[in-house]
Order: sequence, then C-alpha cells, then structure tokens
Amino acid sequence: MDIFGSFSLLLAFLAAVYAFVAGIIGIVTRRTSLTKSARNAGMAVFGLVTLAVASLEYFFFTDNFTMAYVAEHSNHALPLFYKFAALWSGQEGSLLFWSWLLSIYAFSALFLNRKKHPELMPYVGVTLAGVQTFFLTLNNFVATPFLRDGQRRREWRASCRPAFGREWTESASAISRNGDSPADALPRLHRFYDPVLRSRWLLCSAAIPARSGFTSLAAGRWWPGVSRRLAFC
Repeated sequence: MDIFGSFSLLLAFLAAVYAFVAGIIGIVTRRTSLTKSARNAGMAVFGLVTLAVASLEYFFFTDNFTMAYVAEHSNHALPLFYKFAALWSGQEGSLLFWSWLLSIYAFSALFLNRKKHPELMPYVGVTLAGVQTFFLTLNNFVATPFLRDGQRRREWRASCRPAFGREWTESASAISRNGDSPADALPRLHRFYDPVLRSRWLLCSAAIPARSGFTSLAAGRWWPGVSRRLAFC
C-alpha cells in the first residue's frame, strides 16, 4: 500500500505538470482540444491525491507502524477520530492534506465551470495547476509521508554524516575501543569541536527518537550514547 500511495502521488504530480504545460500551450496556440485535455488532467489530480490520502489513512486505521509517519504520530490506544486527524499532525501529512484540499477546490472550479467562461477558464486551470505542481513537488520529493521506518533512519544517517566526516567517526571509535573516559577523550576531539559541528551534532542526537533503538544524548546517557551516536551518523 505504501507503493500504491507513492505511485498515486507521482501520477498526480505528472498530471499537474501536464495540465500546467498543456494549458499554457493551449492558450498560446488557441487549440481548444489542448485546453480541454489540460482541464481533464487538472480534474484527475483530485482522484489521484484522494487515493494517496486514503492509502495513508488506511495505515493509520490498521496501526501499520512500519510506516515512519504512522509510527511518529499514532499508537494502538488512539481513538479512531484522532487517527483520522493524525493525517495532518506532521509536516508531511499536512502538506498532503493541503494538496488534497487544493485538488478539491480545483476539481470543483473546473468541473462546475466546464461549459462557462470559455475565455477565462483556461487561465484559471493553468493557475491552479501551477499551485498544485508546487505542493505535489513537496509531497513527492521533499516531504513524502510514505517512507518506511528504516528509510527514515537512513535519511537521517545521510544528513548527519556530512557534519562529522570519516575522521571524526574513526576518532570516536578508537576512543570507544580504548575505553577512555570523557575527560581523556575530549582533548583528542578538540579539533572537531567547533560551534557549527557541535550544534549539528546536538540537533541530530536530539532528533533521533529513543524508540529507534539507538542511544543518544536525549536518552540521558553520557559516553556510551555519544560513541554509538557518532557511529550511527
């Protein structure tokens, strides 16, 4: 089902891009068939985004915690009403919810006025398609809600690694093998300890949830948590 939801969002993005490009070409060339095709593609976005929303809600109602977004914003004891509302409880779901609302408005405007205002509606369709393309770009390539929990951890690992580099990680591993205390270890890491790296490291440490199985500073442990957190990044 996660592939189904992701595929629906991708198709919705392609339909919005087509509606935008074809609508512009139809306006410039005054080809009625092309503007109608663009209008139909704009209306199709509603159905595709609805399928994606239904797919994500299915994961919430079935307590599918292999999905990172569901694991972060739901639990077994959550009432059904709040599981439905959990759709927009995070950034990824909120963007998907906004895309869904926009697709409803766009579908209503295009369908109800399909035989009215023939000179104005092509411009309306292009404008709506452009806004939909922006939101669907975010849904597909920036903040997708259809990541599995392992994928989310790999993304964090990839985003954290540039902050430290191989030399930092190797130094931390050597300190861990030697059993050095924090007081002995800090001088060996002083050349990495500038404010930028420190802030990014603390951010990564605090942002990894404790349930992910990795000990971090946020878990309340000192040196073992530091060494394992560095090895994770």
